Amino acid sequence: MRALGIMTLAMTLSACVSNPGSGLDGYAANYDNLKRAQDACIAKGQTLTLREGGDNQNLTDYACKRN
Repeated sequence: MRALGIMTLAMTLSACVSNPGSGLDGYAANYDNLKRAQDACIAKGQTLTLREGGDNQNLTDYACKRN
């Protein structure tokens, strides 16, 4: 079940983000959601970063970036 959650999150944080709140606590960039997103990025060899000009309270403003 955890692997499914990570895969879902990884797809959510892809370049074409359409519904990043799916399966999470909405769009809130809380500790748990950011931890899941960070783990998904690490699994892909990337780093979770806040997009330029993004709102640090909104999960949709974060993306995985290549190191």
